[in-house]
Amino acid sequence: MYDKILFTGDFFFDYNTIPDDISRIGNWIRENKFKTIMNLEGSISDPDPQYAIEKRGPNLASSQAAALVLKELNTVGVSLANNHMMDYGEYGLKSTLSVLDKNDIKHTGAGLTLDEALIPFTIDTGNIKTGVLAFGWDVEETRYASEKSAGCAPRKKDIIVKAVSDAKEYCDRVVVCMHWGFEFNRYPMPYDTDLAHSLIDAGADLIIGSHPHCVQPYEVYKGKTIYYSLGNFYFGSKRGMFTKKFNEKIANQPDYGIIVIYDPVSEKTDTRLIVYSRKENESAISDTGKEDILYPLPALSEKEYYKSAYKARNNSTPMLTANDKINEFLIRKLYTVYSIKKAVRKLIPKRLS
Repeated sequence: MYDKILFTGDFFFDYNTIPDDISRIGNWIRENKFKTIMNLEGSISDPDPQYAIEKRGPNLASSQAAALVLKELNTVGVSLANNHMMDYGEYGLKSTLSVLDKNDIKHTGAGLTLDEALIPFTIDTGNIKTGVLAFGWDVEETRYASEKSAGCAPRKKDIIVKAVSDAKEYCDRVVVCMHWGFEFNRYPMPYDTDLAHSLIDAGADLIIGSHPHCVQPYEVYKGKTIYYSLGNFYFGSKRGMFTKKFNEKIANQPDYGIIVIYDPVSEKTDTRLIVYSRKENESAISDTGKEDILYPLPALSEKEYYKSAYKARNNSTPMLTANDKINEFLIRKLYTVYSIKKAVRKLIPKRLS
């Protein structure tokens, strides 16, 4: 009997020891003989201020104990393409790559050059070879790699389509991990659904999304499943900081994530909930309640879907479309707002400590 692959959402770990809830989750994973692949949100490095980059959001770095947790969860590979991987620059990335390599954990989505960032890792299950690729989005502060500089694999359609096509030449299955969309969008933007369809058309067999910090609907397109966002998996001491409320049966969506069980042989997927209890300050796997969190992408007209997605979001960011020119305008407008906010912050005197 071959092992199945378990995909999780965002993982960040800033504790120095392995908590009991991690041990219980790890036991469940090993009992089911799953090979875990997750989005490693940020570097595994010392949070040295001299290497911290300037950005809108916080600078994240997992503790060295994160490596022990990854092993505890039977992690065989990680996606590094996200908006926190380069928070401590090349220093943080090099530290992360070193830790992962020492622990025999495969990685994709970031490297010292663009070519390195685009190299997929492969997992063998049964007689099937599965290739995994990962990409992040610069609008949400993912730092892109270039021919001569370190960074993450970019959310650029032509680059991703080629990478998928190339991987398909020697892999039986290709999984694409996308760190995309805006935080707290309950539905994927048309900008992302359009890209997802293009990736399936190029040969992708499964798409795993992350970044919004809440679960988004899934879609089956041409027989292939797209999970637009798995939400949070485990965010260490910061789990209780996600307090965005949605007008739904379960209001505090960031407390819930989805894990995907993938069988590369049959290409079937199954899901479970990962639930964070604020009272117990613990996370646990659950077999019930996911119908209130994860459901199919609504079958609506383009106009109706746009309105529904716009209304369901819990942020002030634009709802990007499948039209590149409109998106360019909306993103320029968004950057203008960011620039004004940055200028205002500089004008406001810092409080005396």
